[in-house]
Amino acid sequence: MLSSRPSKLVRISFLSLIFIALTAGCQTRTSPIPESHAAMEADIQEAVFRFMFDHSNGTAREIGDFFFLQLPDAKDPSPDFMTRFDGYSPAVAPSSAATASPWTGVSHKIRGGKGYLFEIQALRWVDDKTVEVDVRFYEDGRSASGSTYRLESKKGKWAVADTAVHWIS
Repeated sequence: MLSSRPSKLVRISFLSLIFIALTAGCQTRTSPIPESHAAMEADIQEAVFRFMFDHSNGTAREIGDFFFLQLPDAKDPSPDFMTRFDGYSPAVAPSSAATASPWTGVSHKIRGGKGYLFEIQALRWVDDKTVEVDVRFYEDGRSASGSTYRLESKKGKWAVADTAVHWIS
C-alpha cells in the first residue's frame, strides 16, 4: 500500500532546497577594489611609510642602517614600489631581506647592521578620499608599536590626518 506522505528522502531534499534558497543571498561577497582605489594604493602606502620613518623612534634615522618594509599578509613591496625610496637614508629594503629577534632586534640577513621593520597590516577605504591603515613598527622586543593612521587625499596628495596608538612595548 502506498503512503500519501512524502518519503523521507523527498522531505529532506525539499528542506535542503529551501535552506539553499534562503541562504544564497546571505553569502559574504567581497567586491573587487575599484580600479581608481587600486591605482592610489601605492601612493597611500608610500605616504604611510614616509610618515612612519619621520615619526618612529627618534633615533631610528640617526643610528639605523636599514628600514625594512612589509605590506599586508607579510608580503614584500614590488621592486617598482621600492624605487620610490632610492637614495633614502638609511637604506630601504623589503622585509624578506631582514631577520628579527626580540633579543637582538632587526638586521639585514646578509649585510648585518641595525634595522627597523615598518609594516602595513591592513588598509580600509572609508570613502574615496579617506583611508584607515593599520601599521606596526618593530625594533626589538622592547621597542615596538601598533597604530591606525587615517589618511586623507587633498589635491591628489595623500597625508596622515590622524593617528591612534593601540599598543607600545
